[in-house]
Amino acid sequence: MNLAGHCNPSILNSCTKFSAEIKGCQSKGIKVLLSIGGGIGNYSLSSIQDARNVSKFLWNTFLGGKSPSRPLGDAVLDGIDFDIEL
Repeated sequence: MNLAGHCNPSILNSCTKFSAEIKGCQSKGIKVLLSIGGGIGNYSLSSIQDARNVSKFLWNTFLGGKSPSRPLGDAVLDGIDFDIEL
């Protein structure tokens, strides 16, 4: 599922409508991942601490952590495909 152009995670609750679809896929054994970065683009992390901060943010926002801002509502993703260089 490519959410590009379908919702804006920076706008509160704009992507929560996908929560049920994500959980529906997971109930059928389909893994749902968040993909960040990739071969095209100029992405980087500036330090080990920056990497820690990003990983903590991703855990709390999309995986099993707690955050007041969860763009996908109560859906918990199965993992993250993280392709950004340090």
